[in-house]
Order: sequence, then C-alpha cells, then structure tokens
Amino acid sequence: QTSLEYNYNNRLRQAKLDWDEKFYEQAEGHLRLAYASLPDSLTPVKSIARMKMQMSQEEKYLDQRDELLNEALTLIDQVLAEKPEAYDLQVNKANVLVALGRNDEGREIFDTLLREHGDDTDLLADIARLAIEDGDYARAADFYVRIVDLHEADTDAGNDADNKAMLVSAGTWYSSPNVGRYEDAIGVLDRAANLETIPTENTMLMRVRTYYNYGKHLKEQYANETDPA
Repeated sequence: QTSLEYNYNNRLRQAKLDWDEKFYEQAEGHLRLAYASLPDSLTPVKSIARMKMQMSQEEKYLDQRDELLNEALTLIDQVLAEKPEAYDLQVNKANVLVALGRNDEGREIFDTLLREHGDDTDLLADIARLAIEDGDYARAADFYVRIVDLHEADTDAGNDADNKAMLVSAGTWYSSPNVGRYEDAIGVLDRAANLETIPTENTMLMRVRTYYNYGKHLKEQYANETDPA
C-alpha cells in the first residue's frame, strides 16, 4: 500500500509538470498510471477531464474540440456518479455542455446551482456568459450587477478590478433599444463613474447616449399616448 501511494503521488507530480509544459499526452499517461495505483481516488480522472477542457480551447486542437469536450464530459460523469455532490464538477459539466451547444442542459444545471450557491461570483460569471451566448443581454447585465454587489460587500479588494468594466457593460446592455431599461442603465453607469478618479471618455459617452435614448423613448411614449379628451 505504501508503494502504491508513493507511485500515485509521483505520477500526479509528474503529470502536473507535463501539463504545465502542455505535454498533454504524457500528462494523461501519468494520470492514468496514478489512477491505476489507487482506483479509489477520482482525482486523476477529474484532472484528465479538466485538461481536455483546456485543450479544447487551444487553436492547436480546434479540429478535435468536440471530441475532447465529449471525452471530458464522460470523465466528469464518471466522477459525479461517485460524488454527485461535487459542486465544482457540476459547474465544469455545465460549461462543457454549453461549449457543445447543449445550452438547455447546461442552463438546467446552472439554475440548480444558482439556487444553492447564489453568492458564488465565479458561478454567476459562468451564467452571465451563457446569457450572452443566448443573446439575453438583460439577464447578463443583471448577473454582472449582482457580481459587483457581492464584490463591494466583501472585504477582498483584490476582486474589485473588473467592477467598473462590468458596470459599463451592464449599462450598455440595459440602455440598448431592445432592452430599454434606461433607469437601470443610468444607475449602473453612475456607479461606474463613481469608481473612476478621473472620468473616462467611454463612461461619459455611454451616460450621455443613455440619457439621449431615454429622452427619445419618453418622447415616443408621449407621442403614442391617446388624447384622454
């Protein structure tokens, strides 16, 4: 047993070195040897799945993208069959399904996770990406604002770097004519401007454009009102 554990740890260590150097075939070989040493440990299987997910995003493996994603999905399901409570793998599975174009299945997992882990900003960012892919920009904006709210409520200043960019994106989407949530747009753009020491041209331009579009919208509503007399 001691020898098996020694071999297991060595194979995992070598796999990480090869993975870091993008020697994926060698890394997978070491991970499979690690799993053979201790089949009760699902860590090697999980690692192979995540490595294939990484490979699927690289231009070198573009022709094998779907094949790699399907292999990753099979491995993730293998681990989830043993550990259905593995939250991080559920997120991985949802992302793989979305990458394969199976958005409805991915959305179903995300919705379940959202009910249970609604304060996980990484999860919210994944759901926002799915909404963008679906063209549901109002939903994406809602999740961006929710992420910023959580960032500002915690004590970790290190996660605030993207707050302004997310607020500007949310404001842009809210103020688009097909969404038309102008007051929400003005609110988040004002928040973005307050994060700037010196107001940037982009934020100022978006605020002006939003006020303009909101004014046009109100004038159109007024013109369409029926005269009560």
